[in-house]
Amino acid sequence: MKRSVYFLIGILAVCFIFSMLGSQAIAAEKIYTMKGKVVFVNEKDNIVVVDVPLANGTFRVAGPLATDAVLKKGKSPATLADFKVGERVTVKWKATAKGHLITFLKVN
Repeated sequence: MKRSVYFLIGILAVCFIFSMLGSQAIAAEKIYTMKGKVVFVNEKDNIVVVDVPLANGTFRVAGPLATDAVLKKGKSPATLADFKVGERVTVKWKATAKGHLITFLKVN
């Protein structure tokens, strides 16, 4: 009887751990799309900061560009040097263990 209780607890613990790991992997792959204003650009370190207005304040998307990030000015390809503070942009990003990773940036 005692062994079966410990066995059941062990199975439940393993299931719980796998469910937590699975949900983190799924959450990490979600890409968010928002519109906001560029407040900082650092070409040297490939970093962009975009403030996104929300109903209850401002959300800041800040982080490096992904190695395969798509940058556009209108319909034309762009480089990070083409983006200026104050421009309104669409930003796509995903959450990582190190913070935001920007995958897309386009001037609206």
